[in-house]
Amino acid sequence: MWRVLIALMFVAGCAHAPASQPTAAAGQAEEARHGMKGAHEPIPLPHRAVDTDSGDELTDRNLDEKLRAAKVIYVGEEHPNPHHHAAEVEVLERAWAADPSVGLGMEMLPRTYQGSLEAYVGGTLDEAGFLQAVAWEKTWGFDWGFYKPLLEFCRAHHLPAYALNAPRDLAHAVAKGGLDALSADQKSQLPEMKAGPEKHREFVREAFAQHPHAKFDEAKFERFYAAQLVWDETMADRVAAALKAPGGPARLVVVAGEGHTRSWAIPDRAARRGAAPYLTVLPVLDDDEADARRDRVADVLWVLKSHD
Repeated sequence: MWRVLIALMFVAGCAHAPASQPTAAAGQAEEARHGMKGAHEPIPLPHRAVDTDSGDELTDRNLDEKLRAAKVIYVGEEHPNPHHHAAEVEVLERAWAADPSVGLGMEMLPRTYQGSLEAYVGGTLDEAGFLQAVAWEKTWGFDWGFYKPLLEFCRAHHLPAYALNAPRDLAHAVAKGGLDALSADQKSQLPEMKAGPEKHREFVREAFAQHPHAKFDEAKFERFYAAQLVWDETMADRVAAALKAPGGPARLVVVAGEGHTRSWAIPDRAARRGAAPYLTVLPVLDDDEADARRDRVADVLWVLKSHD
């Protein structure tokens, strides 16, 4: 299956153990699909950008024009895949080259760590202090080396970075007891929330059903879905606020799990708040390109060459 389901509250992530590899080419393709085993930093693969509307391959100039025209550029990732992280770094670099008034938005940190993130990209907090301040291993857990180049680029070019996500305890409380069980203080932290569309519910339902330890019942799913809404609406709210803030950047590059960057997740919710137009970008293997085009998973496919 070419697409990767989102890692949600009860889903630690997809299985990334490689299947049997009868040939060198198959092994190379499998590594490209799930990331090179043991990788700790972004690893680029040869790639081309494809416009899903027209089906045409984009020249560098065409791609740069699309990046410049968007107020928000969403890049989806499979969290442990180093090739996806390489795509994120290149998109940020290209967006900055097209227009240096750009910032970085990250799913990986809840908004409560915004001060530490600002201190790190501003150069007043060193790497060790930052990782300790945000409790990176507990808060996110995926290898810091995958995200370090993005923040180093922000530090080097004085670009703002934004922690987009909801506090973990808030989303956890929703998943456990539902919205009605929240305290008054917790409810005050919620953004405006609108359920749907049906594609959003279907995607979350599929992820919920795949979790091996979750018995599927409708009440539990509704709590699960509400927690997903808290994440997506909070990140959308943060994206819009960053763009509206005095002295804020003209555009944002947002990195998040692939499920969050579908149009019906963060992008349309942020657009409802004024963060438009937007562009979605998703790395996919060349073997999966046809399915990705058919399903229109993003505005631009970052097609990775998986084998010679």
